[in-house]
Amino acid sequence: MKKLCLLWVGGLLLLLSNITTVNAQCRMCYLTKKQAEKAANYLRTQDDIILFAGCELKDIARRVEVKKVIIAPTEIKDKFQLKVEGFIFATFELKDNKVINYTKTIIKDTFYIDLAYVHVRTGGYQDEQSNKYVWDATCLGVYLGYTVDPCTDPFDYPSQPR
Repeated sequence: MKKLCLLWVGGLLLLLSNITTVNAQCRMCYLTKKQAEKAANYLRTQDDIILFAGCELKDIARRVEVKKVIIAPTEIKDKFQLKVEGFIFATFELKDNKVINYTKTIIKDTFYIDLAYVHVRTGGYQDEQSNKYVWDATCLGVYLGYTVDPCTDPFDYPSQPR
């Protein structure tokens, strides 16, 4: 009886830890209709975006050409998700908020996005060494004024051509 009880408690703890993990990964993926429309309208003005969580060391960022943005209903009443159809045309890593290992690729894909992990081109700074302007990649949720805690600070938006 003790073994069965311990198995049940252990299984329950495992189940609860998995639920917590799943919820922690979604920071701003379920949106109100108003939030979804605001974000979709903004994304439709962008040629490309960066999909990057940055929560783990060595996360790979994906630079995505935006072809279509769709507001999709969810299983939760009055909540919506954004679906982006497009092409991953590059991947890269970040080191000290700078782009490294930029690799061109072409992969057609569809993404259900989380506004905490989408980064858009925003104002930047003048690099003193190269004397070039460097755009920032800013979390879309933060940029739109929502309360969201992305896993990463703004970083340099890749300057490499497509």
